[in-house]
Parts: sequence; C-alpha cells; structure tokens
Amino acid sequence: MVKLQVLICTIGAEGIGRVVESSHPVVEGVEYLVSWQLPDGDMDVPEALAVRDDVKVCKV
Repeated sequence: MVKLQVLICTIGAEGIGRVVESSHPVVEGVEYLVSWQLPDGDMDVPEALAVRDDVKVCKV
C-alpha cells in the first residue's frame, strides 16, 4: 500500500538523466511520480526507471 507519493518534475533528456542519477531509494510504502516534460518530442523512459515498480513516469 502506497503511503507517500513523491512528485518529481523534470524537463528534457538532461532532466530525466538527473532523475536516474539521483538513485532514489526503494522504500516500502513510497512511490515516485515523475512528471517529465518533453519539449523536443517523445523519448523512451530510461530502463533504470522503467523497470522499477515504485516509479511512475508521466510524459507531458
């Protein structure tokens, strides 16, 4: 059960790269919601984030 949802906002390829590099810890009851703005067109979610059950990436 998710008890805390952490919102992370970022923009572009460099921004999502910084999210990956941050290595947010896996903590029971915590989910990371990443709002990712893509001003230069669509990109794939980095594998390091895509494989995590506690990370949800929303592209805008």
